[in-house]
Amino acid sequence: MESFALPISEATRDGLWALAKDVAIEAAQLAEKRKSEGKVTVAATKSSPVDPVTEVDREVEALIRQKISAARPEDGIMGEEAGIDGGKSGLFWIVDPIDGTVNYIRQVAPAAVSVACVYGSVDPTTWVPVVGAVAEIGTDRLYHAGAGGGAYLGESPIGASSLTRLAPALVATGFGYVRERRQRQGKFLASLIGDIADIRRCGSAALSLCAVASGTVDIYYEEGLKPWDMAAGELICAEAGATVSDGCSGRPSAKMLTAAPPELANIFNQRISSIYWE
Repeated sequence: MESFALPISEATRDGLWALAKDVAIEAAQLAEKRKSEGKVTVAATKSSPVDPVTEVDREVEALIRQKISAARPEDGIMGEEAGIDGGKSGLFWIVDPIDGTVNYIRQVAPAAVSVACVYGSVDPTTWVPVVGAVAEIGTDRLYHAGAGGGAYLGESPIGASSLTRLAPALVATGFGYVRERRQRQGKFLASLIGDIADIRRCGSAALSLCAVASGTVDIYYEEGLKPWDMAAGELICAEAGATVSDGCSGRPSAKMLTAAPPELANIFNQRISSIYWE
């Protein structure tokens, strides 16, 4: 199993782990409440006209920040909607209030709250993941992990699949919001689709990573992810025995993230690196 060395005591990790779970659950409950009240409206767009933000995104992130700051005032917080507040402890919380906003707005497929704590940096290529929790909105599913402590769905341990061949693999991916990136992604997908079992696209990077961690899908890859998209899911995958990388020889980055069982990751990464890294 691939895992991360714990940069803090187990007792401190366990406290952070409990906090991440509690905050993710409460935030997901708020998001579901607002949806049931019919209060989901688009407030703005970000990278393109098809990249929306709702007032609920902002409200949920404000709740997450308030809960974490009250419990851990020395820690930094980086969120999708409100940027980064620096801390003094060396620990940073990386949060996505609603991962899968389009799904959430249109009430199709899943969306989730992602809460992670990392050590040392807010850069995915250098941070050390400590704890992560992903709460699916509208369900009781909570995926979570602590460095060196395993990965779980609720109270049950989870693990990545044992697949070692590409042909029977179920592959998850996502697409960016910018036309040029989508065209590149479509070209790679077209070259891949004939050599695998099938493709899935759920619309949430965090939940796609959790699907690899639980063995629901065998591979997940996506270009252009932000730190909050991957922080919790990266750790959950790693603790579940998956290899998470940039598709080449490094840590996942904005350029590329791939996640798969180790032997399958070697095969898939050779394929994707020929497109993205050569």
